[in-house]
Amino acid sequence: MAQPTSRGIALGSVLGFSLAALAACAPATGDPHEDDPGTLQAVDQRVSLLNDAYCTIKVSGVGNRDTETDYLPHVIACENGGADLQALKAQAIAARSVAYYNMASQGSICDGQGCQVYSCNAKPSALHYQAVKETAQQYLSYGNMLTYGFYVAGDSQVVGPTCVDVGGSTTHYVTFNDGKSGTGVKQTKLGWVGPPGFGQNRGCMSQWGGRCLEQQGRDYLGILRFYYGSDIAITNAPGNCGVGTPPEPPPPAAAACGDGSCDSGSGEDCNTCPGDCGACPAPPSQPQPGASSECAGHCGQQAPSGCWCDASCAQFGDCCGDGSSCSACGNCGGSGSPPPAAQCGDGTCNGSETCGDCPGDCGSCPSGGGSGGSCSVASHQGNGENGESCTDPAESWRCVFLPSWGTWGSQVCRYGVWNTYHLNPKSCSACCGSYVSGCSAK
Repeated sequence: MAQPTSRGIALGSVLGFSLAALAACAPATGDPHEDDPGTLQAVDQRVSLLNDAYCTIKVSGVGNRDTETDYLPHVIACENGGADLQALKAQAIAARSVAYYNMASQGSICDGQGCQVYSCNAKPSALHYQAVKETAQQYLSYGNMLTYGFYVAGDSQVVGPTCVDVGGSTTHYVTFNDGKSGTGVKQTKLGWVGPPGFGQNRGCMSQWGGRCLEQQGRDYLGILRFYYGSDIAITNAPGNCGVGTPPEPPPPAAAACGDGSCDSGSGEDCNTCPGDCGACPAPPSQPQPGASSECAGHCGQQAPSGCWCDASCAQFGDCCGDGSSCSACGNCGGSGSPPPAAQCGDGTCNGSETCGDCPGDCGSCPSGGGSGGSCSVASHQGNGENGESCTDPAESWRCVFLPSWGTWGSQVCRYGVWNTYHLNPKSCSACCGSYVSGCSAK
């Protein structure tokens, strides 16, 4: 609703004030919107309870619109579209009351600031249709009179638990009638201020306040009673307006090449619309003759057969045996060459090489050491204490190289002193890759 401006109009001997203008256009956020006041509609006729529901609303400058599936969903989307369900249901009943009053008193309703907004940029969502459907043909009444559903934006900063508006240019029109009834209900200056209990004017709702009340746990009835009094009636208009499934929204605009979105559903791809979908990748090279499926499932790694597979092996089959890529070795599909076997003299102490049989790769054995001895002999087992002298230290170094040597935490006689080693069960050589001095004593 827009900020209202009041003007005095006489009705018999009663001094009254005119209706506030509703928002001329809701913002894109769907929040209540306050506009400058414009031409105001006078609410100066008493309207009795309806004999029949108005299933069609005549909107000035627009035409006839179905009340429940067209007019009201658009109004609440324009006026208070960002609210949640309970606040939207309260909004729907208030807006329906405004529409019914106008139809009963003058046969049409304006579209804009003087009444309530039907035409704006906001489009109804499923939640707006739901709020209208769940309150179909319901309007406000009191004392056998149709009650005008006054509402304004109120205070956008209102907070719980009280949800009482403080700021905002329209807050002084809001009425807080929670728990009040009968002549105790405060009327709003937006409408005719008549005798106490006057049914046409039972107060004014704050749209921001309604959202706050929903967050505090109130349903739509609780929201309406907070502003219009505890004895406000929610009346069902007689008749059947045939509320059903809302009309299907219009289909989205057809995708067009150049709209910045690659829509595969409309047939766009890198070939038909590279501007939206990007350039197509270069086609893969053709496999070389003789390519096989040896690398299937092993792209970028070594296949069980030992062949090294290129990252693109799904296209090429098996590749280079030395681990190079297809583009590097140029023999995709060929047999390749397997990695050379470890051998003494290649500069790396690996496999079964030791300082005894390959000192060039593994380094010289310690002085005093020998090449004989057996780790099955007691003198070479861990039967001493750390730091104590060992028997036959000349042969003790060799035990740590034997694949059958001990387990984690076993002791070994090394250089004449018992030591406890935490070695890989396979052997110290397998653990360290070179001479035993690389292993750490614990």
